[in-house]
Amino acid sequence: MSSATPQPPSARRVTYAYALLGLTMLIWSSAFAGIRVALRELSPLELTTARMVIAAAGAAVLGLTLGVRAPARRDYPAVIVAGISGFALYHTALNFGLTEVSAGQASFLIATTPLWTALFATRILHERLGRWGALGILVSVAGVAVMSLGPSDLSVGVGSLLALFAAACAGVNITLQKGLLERYSPIDVSVHATLAGTLPFLPVSYTHLRAH
Repeated sequence: MSSATPQPPSARRVTYAYALLGLTMLIWSSAFAGIRVALRELSPLELTTARMVIAAAGAAVLGLTLGVRAPARRDYPAVIVAGISGFALYHTALNFGLTEVSAGQASFLIATTPLWTALFATRILHERLGRWGALGILVSVAGVAVMSLGPSDLSVGVGSLLALFAAACAGVNITLQKGLLERYSPIDVSVHATLAGTLPFLPVSYTHLRAH
C-alpha cells in the first residue's frame, strides 16, 4: 500500500506565511536600536534575563491556553538545543556585542543568519542549496551591508565576533526548528523552545530578586 503524496500548500496559506514572515522581519529589525537604548539602563545579562522571563511567561500562558503538545523524548535534545541557541545564546551574545558595535553593524552581521542556516541545513536536514539560492543569499547580505554600514562602522572586534556568533546561533535554531515542524505545530515548537531557552536565566533572575 503506497503512502499518500503530500499536497502542496494552497495559495492562501503561502500568502499568509509570507505576511507573517514580513511582520516578523519588521518587528525584528527594530530590535537593534531598541536594545541599544535599553542597554543605557540595564547590563547585557540583565536585559537578556528580563526579555527571556517575559517571553517565557507569555509562552507559558499561550501553552496552557492552547494546550500545546509535549515533545516526544527523542526530540528533547533538538528542543533544548534550539531553545538554548536561538534564545539564551543568541540574545546574550547580541546584547554584549551591541555594547561594542553600532546597531547598523550588528544588523549587518546578524543578516548573515541565512548563510549559517543554509550551511547547517545542508548538514543536518540534508537540504540542497542551488546555485541561484546561494547567489541570492550573497546578494541579499551585500545589500544589507551597503544600507547598514557607514565608513565609521567598518571595524572588527569582540563586539563584531559576538554578533556573528549570535547569527550562527540563530542559524542553528532555525535549522532545528525546521526539523521539529515536521512533527509539531508552530505553536508547539515556539512554546517549548522559548521555555527551554529561558531555563539558564532562572538562577540569574532569582539572585536578582533576592538582591532587591
